[in-house]
Amino acid sequence: MIKENVNILVGHIQALAQASLNIEYFSAAFKQTITAVLWKPCKPDYTLAKAYRPIALKNTLSKVLESVMAELISYLTETHNLLSSQHYGGRSGKTAEDAMTVLSENIYSAWKQGEIFTAIFFDVAEAFNNVHHERLLYNLRQRGILEKITT
Repeated sequence: MIKENVNILVGHIQALAQASLNIEYFSAAFKQTITAVLWKPCKPDYTLAKAYRPIALKNTLSKVLESVMAELISYLTETHNLLSSQHYGGRSGKTAEDAMTVLSENIYSAWKQGEIFTAIFFDVAEAFNNVHHERLLYNLRQRGILEKITT
């Protein structure tokens, strides 16, 4: 419904997002989710819990407002150079292919100079679940992200 009527709704959604920021309030109704459990395809044994994938279905308008906030935070981080130039994840115009190109160039450059290139990679499963949220919020605020955006 939102997608089909975006031309009519865009001004109202913008006003809602701005009001939410101004009064530092995000309705509890927007935070409610319904969890649905889906089968993972081609699993040999559906009696095992790992053969299923729970997904949280959120209020659609909530997702729109969160997207607006994500865009705002992304804009602020890029405008104020809050991320390292070597940070590729989740950034517009920076792809995994770009990261691999830079890595390859660094390796070849080291080899040309007769050096050894060493890299350490981490694949941290469920990393966000282990983030120290108070520290993350503190760091965002230290970098100029308004408290009303991070609450």
